[in-house]
Amino acid sequence: MKWLLLLLVLLIAAAVVARLLLKRAGEATGPATRRRCVRCHGTGWVGGGPQRTLDFDGSGFEDRHAPATMCDACGGTGLSTDR
Repeated sequence: MKWLLLLLVLLIAAAVVARLLLKRAGEATGPATRRRCVRCHGTGWVGGGPQRTLDFDGSGFEDRHAPATMCDACGGTGLSTDR
């Protein structure tokens, strides 16, 4: 009876050690990488900044600010939806 109890305790200890080792191995590899959206480079916004126009103001072509819009490819999350 003592041997069965000792064997049961050893099996439980081995299971606990194996679980700890598997958990530690998962932490060593790190979290799964998240892929950034190619179109907006992970910002969630497309456009914005100066936009060149064909209006000549004497010293050069006029630049006009274009507002940024939400990226249609990722829905503004910045993460790629492709798998």
